[in-house]
Amino acid sequence: MTSDGAKRLYGVVGFGGVVGGAFASSVRVAAGSSVSTTGWLLILTGVAGAIVVLALLAGKRVDRARAVAEPEPESAPEPEAPEPEAARPAANPATEGARLVFSSRYLLAIVGIVGMYEIVSTIMDFQFSSAVVHYAADGAAVGRHFDIVFAFTNNAAMVVQLFLTSFVMQRFNVGGALLVLPVAALAASLAFLALPILWVASALNPADNAFSYSINQSAREALYVPTTRDEKYKAKAFIDMLVQRVAKGVAIFISLGVTTVFTEFGAVRWLSLVTGAILLGWVATVRYAGRRFEELTRDETT
Repeated sequence: MTSDGAKRLYGVVGFGGVVGGAFASSVRVAAGSSVSTTGWLLILTGVAGAIVVLALLAGKRVDRARAVAEPEPESAPEPEAPEPEAARPAANPATEGARLVFSSRYLLAIVGIVGMYEIVSTIMDFQFSSAVVHYAADGAAVGRHFDIVFAFTNNAAMVVQLFLTSFVMQRFNVGGALLVLPVAALAASLAFLALPILWVASALNPADNAFSYSINQSAREALYVPTTRDEKYKAKAFIDMLVQRVAKGVAIFISLGVTTVFTEFGAVRWLSLVTGAILLGWVATVRYAGRRFEELTRDETT
């Protein structure tokens, strides 16, 4: 996959995931309370079973296609066996991934983008949830409000992925696409800081997830296109598994710390000062990663 191919195709490839979320959340709003919790669990169990079957069938099809594309080579005289070398212990994948990450400023920039996103997203989600619980009349109203906001967010993500992702990545490059989410999140966070009411708090969810599930995810995956094979697999696995979870833990610690010291709902708005500071660092990191991505892809073509 080339960088140009990634800019053209990642928007289309990622459409399947967001359209599923849009469909499911819309069905949930339309169904309302007509389907019980047990009913939803049975439906989801059936869907999960269908996914397992489709995954198995897809895996078998890939194996058959690979066997056709790569026929067995003709038999040839076996070369003389080389002298045995001293066996080297296999490197730990996590350690190797960390080594690759900390030896590359570009990969460290990706770490920064992933880590800052997880912290900001977790804090914004906490602010949104706290506002809904604070303002909603009862438990049923809380659930209904969540359903409406999630349906709006998922449908917005579908529209962004279908109509904007590929266009922005080709017109403004990967760096420009990566700026969409932090700029939207910064605007929503400042709005909630100034006016912490229910519908402003509700805007925090689409400002984050409508872009994180669509254009940001596609652009972030594109950052790995000009990297080496080891960086694509070992370093990416380290970032996805360790960095994301550590960042979520940091965000939870910050949120709990603020709400433990300041027990009133009004204290939740001040978390926007934390997210605002992080978002400014995020924007600076994205600008570096975007420039470096263009340099690496330019080097590939020369």
